[in-house]
Amino acid sequence: MTTERTARGAGVTEWANEFLALERTGWKGESGSALACDPATANLFRTALAGSARLGKLERLTIGLDAKPLTMLRQPEDSCAAMDHPMIGHFSRERRTIAGHNIAVGGAARRLRFRAIAAKETGSLPRGIS
Repeated sequence: MTTERTARGAGVTEWANEFLALERTGWKGESGSALACDPATANLFRTALAGSARLGKLERLTIGLDAKPLTMLRQPEDSCAAMDHPMIGHFSRERRTIAGHNIAVGGAARRLRFRAIAAKETGSLPRGIS
């Protein structure tokens, strides 16, 4: 088992592509909600990581086995996992909420359901990029 943690900007594009590929192989890929399922969302992810790296605000962690990643995390983490999630919580013990964002992913039907759920949770319609 290997652990790699880096805050350098070098290799961000390759790391982002590997992260997107790994995420797509799991349940998120099967359900169509992985970032890589939508080219625009994948591009937004790559752009955000590159910008964070340029500002010196990106840290990446990869835990792997036999030169293949098992899990990959990035800081700042905009994770959708609950704060005490048993799979992610122990990797991010120092995590704190700075801002909460809900992002609709998928086609028109998923986005419509997202608007309804977000409105029920927050008491207002979502705003921003649609």
